[in-house]
Amino acid sequence: EAEHDHFLDCPNADVKLRAAALLLDVILCFLILSGIHHVWETARLVTPNLLGPGASVTKLTYWNATLFYCASSLKLFVVYTYFIWTVVILGATPAKLLLGVRVLDARTGRKLNVPRTLIRESLKIGVLAGGFLFSLKRKKFLHDQVARSVVKRVHGGP
Repeated sequence: EAEHDHFLDCPNADVKLRAAALLLDVILCFLILSGIHHVWETARLVTPNLLGPGASVTKLTYWNATLFYCASSLKLFVVYTYFIWTVVILGATPAKLLLGVRVLDARTGRKLNVPRTLIRESLKIGVLAGGFLFSLKRKKFLHDQVARSVVKRVHGGP
């Protein structure tokens, strides 16, 4: 309980720190997804050799479709794990943890639950397409207001 109260007393993370964390998260997630993509491409290229020279076009098409489905499912799982599961379990994405930032319930200082994290991250992705919607009155981003969350700087610089 004292830890949660301590987190609420920490200063809010500023826009620059949050932008840096988001950029680092995108880079880290992209590196993981790029690795999965390269493995899929390699498997797709060696498939004709594995199936033998007499493999039918139908068999190759089926195999490539299966590989594509598996790779796409794995990529979706990685994105879910990276942005949703880490916030629920650890209280922040890996980049936010590196930068000393936590995503917390605005009222209790506890980690967000799965539904609120899903709402927050989904809205954030939707808003990213049109730029961050920022409320000047409350100095909070729209996705934080809807999910009733706050991003705090729990250690680090001034």
